[in-house]
Amino acid sequence: GHALCVLNDDLLRDPSRLLPELATLKIRRICMVPSLLATWLEIYPSLSRVVPALQLWVVSGEALTVSLCERFRIAMPEAHLINQYGLTESCADITTFDTWGWTAPPDYGSHYVPVGKPFEGTSMVVVDAGQQPLPDGQAGELCIAGLSLCNGYLNRPDQEGQRFVSLNIEG
Repeated sequence: GHALCVLNDDLLRDPSRLLPELATLKIRRICMVPSLLATWLEIYPSLSRVVPALQLWVVSGEALTVSLCERFRIAMPEAHLINQYGLTESCADITTFDTWGWTAPPDYGSHYVPVGKPFEGTSMVVVDAGQQPLPDGQAGELCIAGLSLCNGYLNRPDQEGQRFVSLNIEG
């Protein structure tokens, strides 16, 4: 087992104090939004010297840019940066992408790191306006199914009917 550290609110609201505290506690794993990671990289460009034990970083809740991923890799060359993605309707993150060893190809065409593959028990498909599946790489609406999908919105049946639909898709 691992220990769970619960920190006080004052410390959590001050990024310049929080990181040294994580180093003192020898924290090895953390989950945060990319904007907090960006703030820490601005305050501590040599992040690996400040928190050498912190080797697993998970970001979620905001899009992870390629440039932030590259800055992280320079500051923490031995650590893993995991990009996860989830929707309000999924109750949790539903995809994961380990950026270890990943470099955006010259013709990548996006400013964002991939969201990765769905977790076990989750299915995803991108559909067009007619709710037909689109080929890989095409923009459309992301539809999810599986164990992490919530049952609906509390006291919002009007919204629920628009967002929670059944699709007849083979495959």
